[in-house]
Amino acid sequence: MGSWLAATAVVLFGQVGVFYLYAYRCALTSANGASDPSALRALVVSDVHLLGKRRRTWIERIWIDWQITIALQAANHAHAPEIVLVLGDQLDEGGYPTSDEDWQEYTSRFTQAMASLRGKETLFLMGNHDAAFGRYLTKAGMQRYELAFGPANRLMTVKGHKIIHLNTMALDTDVKDPEVRAQAASFLQTLETLEPEEDTSVVLLTHLPLFRNDDLLCGPVRSQEGGHITYEHPSFRYSPFHHVLSRQLSSQLLTTIRPSVVLSGHTHAWCEYDHTEVNAKEFTIPAFSWGQRPDPSYGVLHLSGRHATVTTCSLPTETHLFALYGISILLFVAKLIWRASTRRLVREKKDT
Repeated sequence: MGSWLAATAVVLFGQVGVFYLYAYRCALTSANGASDPSALRALVVSDVHLLGKRRRTWIERIWIDWQITIALQAANHAHAPEIVLVLGDQLDEGGYPTSDEDWQEYTSRFTQAMASLRGKETLFLMGNHDAAFGRYLTKAGMQRYELAFGPANRLMTVKGHKIIHLNTMALDTDVKDPEVRAQAASFLQTLETLEPEEDTSVVLLTHLPLFRNDDLLCGPVRSQEGGHITYEHPSFRYSPFHHVLSRQLSSQLLTTIRPSVVLSGHTHAWCEYDHTEVNAKEFTIPAFSWGQRPDPSYGVLHLSGRHATVTTCSLPTETHLFALYGISILLFVAKLIWRASTRRLVREKKDT
């Protein structure tokens, strides 16, 4: 009986408890800004990449669905954010090879995974895996996305802070469909006269990061990483339109919107980058799911006046969890063998 209770405890810890342990440990070390009435706390998630059935097996989908579900639930409970910002690539196979019928099932699964955030203000950016890169974006693809996730472009004011949710992929110079560009360009034009309230921030959300050559200036956390199958080495030279926005569009966004903070995703790796020409700081948030990196993480944004900090919070490492289960199974089997051997010895003594 004791062995089965121990096994149950290990599974519960590995599938639930460890996520809460990581989330609350991060919450204890992050700033809270509670003394400032204008302070805003936001949960920032990027590149969830809920797996699709064209390229992944059912067991992979179940495993990652659970990890995303419990990780979001733990983060929401631990940090109690006032708003949640999801920076794109909610889906891994959201483009048009996915039929409308499969899309409905796909987005339904995503809604279930996000169930713990119901009632919480949540903004969803469009990522290239949700529809397509700018050059392949179509009006039909954008409409399908917006029906499921809301407007691709939006301005929201929370506690005086302006949050600009912008489909920047539709604005870059490689976009072929004029209707795709027109929607985002029209929205951007309305921001030219945007003025932040006193002692508040303007936050720009973009899926692709603003232009940078590589990640060598992204801070010590990034510089200690190597490359991986889903993210590049810090010295890798980024290509405009594919890894980052073009230099031209990036400059236009910085001078038009004049953000104090930029939040981006897409590269699956952390970056803290200074745009010194306009005194703006950009934070690129790593991938959130085990499907994209074995050691995912998320961010917690704290805005207090014009001061912004982003705390990175690690999620459990998938291989560590496998090691926990593997060691537990070995110990369980060893105990069964020991018991069987002990009983056999006892019987042999009785027989003699």
